[in-house]
Amino acid sequence: YQRRVRDSRVTVNKWDPFVKGLIRDVPKSSDIYNDYLKRRSSERKNPSFYFDVASALFDNKKSLLARRVLTNLAEVELENPQFLRILAFKLQEESEQFNDLVIDTLKRVLKLRPEEPHSKLYLAIALVDKANRLLLREAQQLNEHIGDYDKDPRDIAAEAYEEAVELLNDVILGQWDSRFSQIEIITLTEMTRLSNYIEFYGLHHRLFPKIEKRLISSLDVDLRIILVWDTDMTNVELHITEPTGEKCNAFHNKTKIGGLLSKDCSTGYGPVEYVLKRAVSGIYNIQVVLYSGMQKFTGTTVFIRIFTDFGRPGKEREYSITHRLHKDREELSVGTVTFF
Repeated sequence: YQRRVRDSRVTVNKWDPFVKGLIRDVPKSSDIYNDYLKRRSSERKNPSFYFDVASALFDNKKSLLARRVLTNLAEVELENPQFLRILAFKLQEESEQFNDLVIDTLKRVLKLRPEEPHSKLYLAIALVDKANRLLLREAQQLNEHIGDYDKDPRDIAAEAYEEAVELLNDVILGQWDSRFSQIEIITLTEMTRLSNYIEFYGLHHRLFPKIEKRLISSLDVDLRIILVWDTDMTNVELHITEPTGEKCNAFHNKTKIGGLLSKDCSTGYGPVEYVLKRAVSGIYNIQVVLYSGMQKFTGTTVFIRIFTDFGRPGKEREYSITHRLHKDREELSVGTVTFF
């Protein structure tokens, strides 16, 4: 992992509930949580309402109230995997302090939807994030303030990695419904990233025997963008406009500078992935388009993860963002990545 880090800047357009959301009629200076309590009964089963209120509270640095609102959504229908995924996606975007809650939530989703490989994939990613953060903080001697970790942080991280390996193995080697046809390919990328971190943190002797060598490839890229969503039978597309002006999308998924987009996913929950091995200098614009969705009332939550120096431990940077889409053909400007 000695390759020089490219200088880059990532800018994301966060969801503004006061512009597009259900609380756009509420003054920003008002008591948002008190307004939420007044309106909750009438909006009880509308996930957009909870998402908007939580987004506003997070923006106002009221993270504990925001978490309470999101967990209220999960309690509306205890066995609704969409509501639970919204909770997990939003908490992942906002802060690593919610990592354990994210993992617990995604374990609930897995119990409800074991037949969907995404349930295992999302949980595995959260476990890897937890392990990576623990080991980074351990290297910086910061772990004395996180969690109830009376065990060695390296042991906790190794257990999280091991659980993630088992989940990713299940996704790659399992038999899934045809609407999840490309999930294995995306999961192989996550397995390679995981193996890179295991080696980087010196846990390969302990964990590599649990990973089939044929499931690991040599993959590290300057830019990786991955899109997933929370509603089944939904077609969401990822569009990247490269500095050359060339557009990478479902109809043109290979570009002259090497950009590659995974094939269109018109059913299921994604994922859709864009990778670029060597980025040319300039601005990469990221857009998401909801082409068709079955859930008109509840809408669709999209979760986008942006990586620079993907698969290069110690250099990799990750940015995540959640948004809500409701109308067919609705377009969303996610943000930009600039390489210098």
